[in-house]
Amino acid sequence: MSPRFSAETDVARAFIRRAPHALPAWGMLGIALHYGLAPAYNLVTGSLGLAWEVTPAMALRWGLLSCLVSLPLVACLPVLSRLRAWGLDWHQPRLVSWVIYYGVFATAAFTGGWLRSFLAPWALGARLLPQTFWQLTFLLAFSHLSTLFACEIFLARRRSREAWLAANERLEQDLARSRSELVEADDRLRREAAEHLHGEVQSRLLMAWALLDQLRDVNGAQATGLLDRAQDQLDRLQWLGLRQARELLGVAEAQRPLSAIVAELVERFRAVMPVTLAMAPEVPAIEAQLGPELHRAAACLVEEGLLNAFRHARAERVVVRYERPSPMELVLVVEDDGVGFAPGASPKGLGLSGLGADLKEKGGRLELDSRPGRGTRLVLRLPLNATVQGVIA
Repeated sequence: MSPRFSAETDVARAFIRRAPHALPAWGMLGIALHYGLAPAYNLVTGSLGLAWEVTPAMALRWGLLSCLVSLPLVACLPVLSRLRAWGLDWHQPRLVSWVIYYGVFATAAFTGGWLRSFLAPWALGARLLPQTFWQLTFLLAFSHLSTLFACEIFLARRRSREAWLAANERLEQDLARSRSELVEADDRLRREAAEHLHGEVQSRLLMAWALLDQLRDVNGAQATGLLDRAQDQLDRLQWLGLRQARELLGVAEAQRPLSAIVAELVERFRAVMPVTLAMAPEVPAIEAQLGPELHRAAACLVEEGLLNAFRHARAERVVVRYERPSPMELVLVVEDDGVGFAPGASPKGLGLSGLGADLKEKGGRLELDSRPGRGTRLVLRLPLNATVQGVIA
């Protein structure tokens, strides 16, 4: 090989060393063509007896010609991309896909080799012998095919790596989402368990305690009745614990209407304090559209309101109203004439504030009005959806 081509080869090697992992397809194509064309040039000049008559102009024309005849190879790359988009590539097991895909390969490679041999007299100043003509044609065609295969392997590995990275990213996102859902479910179970313990379980224990406390001031016949009622509360508490355990395990019984739950709460608290219920007749037909989560949140708040009236208000009269003041919502009101409390002194934690936040999260709204010596008024606003508003209004 002449010193000129050796110097060009050294430049190409230096380029490869500097960017071994960032070669685009056209860069690999040019380097592969360079290595294929340098031996071909020496073969031509040797066959023509021109090995000692190479001029810079001749070398420049030959190099320019070799670059020009590679245009068919470059032009076939969009065609190959289109074939891959149609599913006609070397990944497909069908014979017709292989024939079409590699047919484009071979046609582009052979066309470039034939054009260079045909135009060689312009670059070299002499006509090629027939044997040399076809040798150079197939030599460049082989060089082009090798280059295309190298580009395909490079791009295939790159696509495979990108697909692997995308799949890995999706798996990480799915894992993070699953962890988040697991944490959210665990928090929800803890919150529901705390609400159950703070609500109905606590209220029934207080009912039983109040009934047992009255035994000290009654005669034998009345004591028997109070004991029976306390036993009934404890039996209900046992049944409630089993039911709530099933709910937390995901096998809860069908959701009862909110009106039935409110009526049961009023009946239960009526044993220890004067409480009445006023329910609009159209409410049971409408409340089914509120949804089970809103039902549960509202029931917990009604129970908390009655429990606070029993424990703190020392009320002589408690009223629970369940009505529909407008087509847009249902309203539950728990009102007593007890001691009340100053604004800002409402209990924190899981009581009214925590249950009110839970109701707001599910679409409802809690309003609390109380003044010292003027009792307490608890208002639950439960919005109806647009469909129900239009049908029942």
